Amino acid sequence: MRTTQIITMSIPPKLAKEAERLAKSRHMTRSELFREALRQCIRDARIELAIEIADKERREGKLKVLPPGGLMKLLEG
Repeated sequence: MRTTQIITMSIPPKLAKEAERLAKSRHMTRSELFREALRQCIRDARIELAIEIADKERREGKLKVLPPGGLMKLLEG
């Protein structure tokens, strides 16, 4: 049984060349590079969402205090 899913995508040639160079410099495959980039993008989106929620709760006077490690648990979904 396959543990990954194949996804086809299109990117401009210049970006493809830059990705290839970066992958080689980090001793990664292009797939590994794109997987790591996507993971980082997802982490960033979760952090942005957490900040938006905290700002909204602060404005409404409902800001919660999280226990140690609570933010990481929220971000990991």
